[in-house]
Amino acid sequence: MKQIHKSTLSLVEKAEKVCHSASKRELIQSEYKHLPFNDKVWQAFWVNTTGLRGVLRKTGGPYSTHPTEAALIGYYVLGPIDKEIAHSTAAICLLHDYLEEGEGFSAQSFKRLKKSVTLSVDSARGAVILSEPDIDYSMYEYPTRIMEYIAYIEQIKCVSSKLNICFFNSVFLDKIHNGHHWAYIVKNSSMTKEQKSKKLTLKLAYYQYVVDQIGEHADPKFVGIVRDLIQHYSGEFGIAQPLMDQGLKKLNDISTKHKSQLKPQIHRYHELIGVWE
Repeated sequence: MKQIHKSTLSLVEKAEKVCHSASKRELIQSEYKHLPFNDKVWQAFWVNTTGLRGVLRKTGGPYSTHPTEAALIGYYVLGPIDKEIAHSTAAICLLHDYLEEGEGFSAQSFKRLKKSVTLSVDSARGAVILSEPDIDYSMYEYPTRIMEYIAYIEQIKCVSSKLNICFFNSVFLDKIHNGHHWAYIVKNSSMTKEQKSKKLTLKLAYYQYVVDQIGEHADPKFVGIVRDLIQHYSGEFGIAQPLMDQGLKKLNDISTKHKSQLKPQIHRYHELIGVWE
């Protein structure tokens, strides 16, 4: 397991190295040009980099590097096996947070994004489908963040018949890249040890929830990496299995209780945005 984690970490570090050196140069930097991406991926890369300029991650770096690094990890894994799937996955991955972190969710912003990525309408749809639904969570008795977790997976399941494997790959690549940056939680001096443990437990339980709910639709290699990350970080952070199980049960119980309410909200939201037009 440790060897699997180290090999995954090397992918993240490789992607970070490319992005860090490239961030000091002009767009479509020379560091990227050696990658055999097709025009669809370059178009998504350009939109991601220009559209999220100035937006920062919780770790302090440019936000655009997160989708870029996640896309690169996917390409490093899939490229030697199936370039078509690798390119489509990368294009979707590059824009999975674009609207959430950029213009926001509206029919107008979605139309503008579609016009910007004419080579891959799936990339634009992924910017909606692979973000938490922008719906009213005030009717639920649970914290908004937990309901966003539930609604995110419910949204994907609602339209799963319209999604190809590249969407699901992007979900897991997002989780892989984010999981390798949880150190910011541990280093957060404003949080108590108990608060950190609670937050990390919820994140790990959520990762397991994602695996259980939609893992069968993604490339097994990415699902396996997420499983290994759960095991690795639960050990590293000292999260006991009973706490993980309790968190997972809570997510499943909330999903069972509220999915019938979430589904019509999600469908109305998609109609408002015009995702499938």
